Amino acid sequence: MAGHGMAPAWFTVGLSAASFVALVVAFITGIGVAVLSATVAAARAGRIRPTEALREAAVDRPGVPRVRTLLGLAALACGLVMVLAIPLADPAGAVDLKNVVQSALLLVAAAGLLTPVLLPPMVRFLTWPFAVGTRASGLLVRQNSLTAGRRASAVIAPVLITVGLAASILGAAGTADAAKDRDLRRQAAKADYVVLPGAGTGLNRTVIDRVEAIRGLDTTTIATTTLFAREPAISILHFEAPMPIPFSAEAVDRSTLLTFPAIEGSLAGLNDQSVAVDRSWHKHVGDVMRLWLADGTPVTLRVAAVLDAGLGDRLVVTGGNAGRALPDRVHVRLRPGADRAAALTALRAATYGTGARTVPTARWTAAVGDRQQRQTELGLVVLLGVAIAYSALAIATTSLTSISGRDREFTVLRLSGATRRQVLSMVTGESLLLVTTGVALAAAVSALLLAAMGLALGRLVGSPVLVVPWSALGMIAGGSTLIALLASVVTAGLRLRRRVATGAGD
Repeated sequence: MAGHGMAPAWFTVGLSAASFVALVVAFITGIGVAVLSATVAAARAGRIRPTEALREAAVDRPGVPRVRTLLGLAALACGLVMVLAIPLADPAGAVDLKNVVQSALLLVAAAGLLTPVLLPPMVRFLTWPFAVGTRASGLLVRQNSLTAGRRASAVIAPVLITVGLAASILGAAGTADAAKDRDLRRQAAKADYVVLPGAGTGLNRTVIDRVEAIRGLDTTTIATTTLFAREPAISILHFEAPMPIPFSAEAVDRSTLLTFPAIEGSLAGLNDQSVAVDRSWHKHVGDVMRLWLADGTPVTLRVAAVLDAGLGDRLVVTGGNAGRALPDRVHVRLRPGADRAAALTALRAATYGTGARTVPTARWTAAVGDRQQRQTELGLVVLLGVAIAYSALAIATTSLTSISGRDREFTVLRLSGATRRQVLSMVTGESLLLVTTGVALAAAVSALLLAAMGLALGRLVGSPVLVVPWSALGMIAGGSTLIALLASVVTAGLRLRRRVATGAGD
């Protein structure tokens, strides 16, 4: 992460007392969950009377456990509240992946818990041709999935988690990056060129003075700094953080080349005693804000403008409130009638030998967008990589366990005249049906989340571009299908071969 600019160069991961405690807790939690799961299963088996065990059937009891249904409805309600809160209460939160991940986890958990309720109508819809068909294998696939709902739900759950989280988070991240890229291009729309510093440095005063001295140019110098503020309240029930938290702010010397449409006030009135905020702060012109500069100096600034741009809780101040932050770019626009070639030559001369460079605005916005996208992708690899790996293991183990307990069913089918190939065809059909059901549920969850995100971004940046990572999702869904098929079909084939070899079932 440090090598890709997502963490400071000095960042390392070492074993400390806190991390040691976290590792121990994780270890104990893993063993505790495994022991608890085995204990619950053993307790349920122990409650079966001997006479009931003699007439046990491999068919689920009708109905869905009440506790599971209640937990699923509670998770669904919480997830829907969070999803609706994004476009209604806090549209700027649509680009915050923490909100997306929390909403996705709740909705995926709800779908997983409610799978036994959702499974019958989905299976009937996906297999309706087999209900009137004459192929026995298709009818068996349909009826096995309907009558063994608990087993089917166990197979669907890891597929739902894998594809649902990947689709929701990857799609949300791509959509947020597209919105940020559009916001950046809109911000710099008036500029023809951008003067940038050398790697790891800022623009010194000498370079800025040279650029501003060139005739026929309008300039705006921007320094990215940090301001500390109380988190803006988004509802009456807002609980304020115990301490101010950092927000990225832009310090400008003048607003000539900034494209921030104002709802109230104007950037023209911005000075060292004022601040411009976007509407996500829920402030009005004339309100007073208590802020802290990057070095901790407290300041009280009056709101001079409320901007119609709300990606990321935007704050705009003057250079007097930038602290020690050096400018990181100068936006440059040629005045009407200016000689473009001469101006560009003068810009290159002004930055010669300083490490600074002049690039067209379009190239700069594209480079910034690419860098943000690479960092987002790396963060998602860190976030989703382990989750997808464990979900893949879960798909394999649940499919394998599901098949391992069906020896009696396979024996009955063989005694009824079904060939080994027909049995394996039935197992293949079941696996494909259950994986398809899991993918369909995941698609519904991600579609709901992206729709809410689109509504939120529509209020901020106009018509948003919803990004669906089809290639990544295709690979994940295809990999999940392949794992489920291999685990189920190979296991079934080995068990059928073993029973035939020992004379069982023939």
